[in-house]
This record gives sequence, structure tokens and C-alpha cells, in this order.
Amino acid sequence: MIKKRFAMILAGCCLFSLAACSSGESSGQPSQMQTAAWTQEPTLPENNETDSPETEVSDPSSSVFDTELENLTGEYDYLSDNGNGKLIILKTSYGYDISDYESESSYRFLANSSNIEKIENNRIYIKYPEQVLSDGTAIFSYYILEYGKNDINVYYKKDADGEEQFLYCAAAAEKQAASANNENNEAGVNNEFQVDFTHDYSEDIKADIDQVVSSSASLQSELENVEAIIQKYHVLAEKAQSQSEMNLSSKWFLVIWDTELNNLWSRFSNFADQQTKEKILADQRNWIDMKDEAILESIGSSEENGSLYPMLVNSFLEEITRDRVYILANELAKIKGESFVMPEKSKYGLFADNQGTGDIYSSLITRQGESGDDEALVSIFGVGEIRGTFVDNGNGELSFTSNDADTRIIKGIIKINGWDGAGFTITEAPDGAWAWYIGKEMDFPFVF
Repeated sequence: MIKKRFAMILAGCCLFSLAACSSGESSGQPSQMQTAAWTQEPTLPENNETDSPETEVSDPSSSVFDTELENLTGEYDYLSDNGNGKLIILKTSYGYDISDYESESSYRFLANSSNIEKIENNRIYIKYPEQVLSDGTAIFSYYILEYGKNDINVYYKKDADGEEQFLYCAAAAEKQAASANNENNEAGVNNEFQVDFTHDYSEDIKADIDQVVSSSASLQSELENVEAIIQKYHVLAEKAQSQSEMNLSSKWFLVIWDTELNNLWSRFSNFADQQTKEKILADQRNWIDMKDEAILESIGSSEENGSLYPMLVNSFLEEITRDRVYILANELAKIKGESFVMPEKSKYGLFADNQGTGDIYSSLITRQGESGDDEALVSIFGVGEIRGTFVDNGNGELSFTSNDADTRIIKGIIKINGWDGAGFTITEAPDGAWAWYIGKEMDFPFVF
């Protein structure tokens, strides 16, 4: 998930100051909340009806305000892109102090009657001054807390009429769910969080995906909500203690993306014209046929990896299946006339020249090695294979240098073209087969 930070912009000599929470200091002024991934859950309101009437909040002492916000107060641990952190929602005499104690930096803001815009159904809309100008006026952005019985989805909007962006899902920890179960004496509330690593979660996941598909307003928001399901199962997978449990839980995330892929394909088949359908179907069949070969090239054999192998395979398949989901969603969005933004393609990945078949003829693999160095493996059909390291020059350009002990140095430029594949051009090579390719770009158009 891409980490989003929202910094206040200096405009003149007057603006609210940020609270330096990570250093233990606090200005006491409203400021800005850092995005996080909560891993603990407060005691949540039981009213999860989605058809309840809209309730506008104008008084911080109102019963609705107290019921909905006060039930979210508490302390939460989370794991984000910057490491472990802590989120605290605290009731004060001025309102609700929402503080995000991040591993690198942290922000806070005050939620009271002035910036709780409304409570509608199971959603709390909080506005805050993202930019405060020297004349005292402010430009507001919005956080939305969408709570259920055992989880909270958090969204962000740049402005009141902007499109919602999903940030993260806050899922209940086992201990808190058990506490809620005891307090409310509701049998079965905690069952969802007593993880059975041998249980087949396929039907649970299918129900989650069906709910996301039916409730999402666009394909973009649909995939954001699928990412929320991933976060939900991450909380469960973190309870794995043995390698066997880690292997079993790693398959959940593959099942999530595979279920979404099949769901998307069913809709794509209904909307696409025959020519488009045949083209995408051919790519999909080739991708399926190449998966085993891609696993072997990227990960190696089970003999090389031992007990880690199932987890490594599941993680690799999860990654490439997620990529196929976004590729197919983008094609479906074109047909439906929806705007759709593809995520940025990582510089790490497997790119192939399959010559329109279900076989990998040539391949380019970029990855981070065990030592932390950026590694690349280039395999050209009929020529050979070279291994080496690369330096990121920016803009998708990587400078490659071979490190094979048995050959003289080969240098080249790798160009990552995002979702359109990659290319490799040799700039320096000794006499022999590789020297013939100096200055010629080799294409790897198929993206895994």
C-alpha cells in the first residue's frame, strides 16, 4: 500500500504548528493526522445499519457525537510503511485529541464540533485545516471513519467534493474482540478472530469479495477495498508462530487476489467485444501457462528453499496475481468508460519475452538480494544468461554491471517501462555472443 503523507503548507507568517509527537512534545494546536494501519480495535458501536438516516452533528455534547466518537477512544498499535507506531484517540475538555505516534514523524489534530462535519449511517466525517493561510482562512481536507462491528475503514478526501481514497483498515485484535465478547455476552463474536490455520477461508473470502464488488462505486474504489481485505487477513496472519502456520496463512492473500481476478473476468467477459475478449483471454492463458516457469526462474526449486518454499511461492503468486487483477481492471474500466489509475510499477519484477506463447523465451528479473544489493538476471534465448547488480538512475533507468566470475564485465542499461514491460541494452561487452548485442535494445514486453 502506498503511504500518503499530508503536510501543512507555509503561506505567510501565520500557520498552525505541528505537534512533535515522536519526540514527546505537543503544541496543543490542531494539526494533521499521519496515515497508519491500526492493528487493534476499540469497543465499537453495535449499530451497523447502512440505511439509518443521516445525522448532522453541531454540538460536541450531543448524544450522537458522544456515542459514536467516544466508543472509538483508545490506544492502537499498528504497522505502517515506516515501522511500528501508535494511534491514540483521547477525549479532552476541548473535544477528541487524535494523535498518530509514527516511527519517523507524527501529527495530531483536534476533533470537535468545529470539524466534525457530520455523522451519516456508520461514517464519521472529520474535516481539518490542511492549509492555513496568513489571513486566517483555511483549506480543509477530510478523513472518513467507516466503522463496523469488528473493523474500521479509513478514507481521505482532498476536498468536500473530491473522490474518496482508501487509506487502511483497522481490524480488531483477538484480545479486544474477546473482551467485547465477554462484556456483551454475545456468543460467536470472537470466533472470527480465533485463527485456525488449517481452516479453508475460501468461502469467507468469496463473501468478502462479493460484498466489495456490490458496494463499490467504481473499479478504482473496488480494488482499494480489496486491499482492505488484505489488511484484515494480515492481522490474522501475524498470529502465525511456526513456519507451517506461516506457509498456510500466506495462501490467504493469493486466494483473495485469485477470487477477485475470477470475479473481474466474469464481468469483463460480459462487457467486452469479441476481439478485445480474445486478445485479453490469450494473454491470460499465456500467463497461466508461464506461471510455473516464472516461479522456477524467480524463486528456484523446493530443494533450494526447504521449508520456506510454500511461503515463497504463495507470496510470489500473490504479487503477480495482484498485477493481473490491476491489468484486467484497467481493461474493464476502458470498456465501461471509467477513469482508472494504475499503481506505480516497481523496479523489481519479472519481465518476459514469450513471443505470444505460453513459454518464456527470454526474461529479465530485477530484485533485491539477500545482502541488500539490487540484483538483475538477464536470460536471452539462444545466447545465454548474465547476472549482475544495478544502480537506479531514476525515471525507470537502471545501470547494470555483470558480476559473473567466469566472464569479462558486461555493462548495460535496463529500462523499466512500467506496465508496458522492460528493455535491456548492452553498452559494453567482451568479444563473443554478447558483443553482437551492443547498442541493440532487447524487449521484454510481458509483465508478471
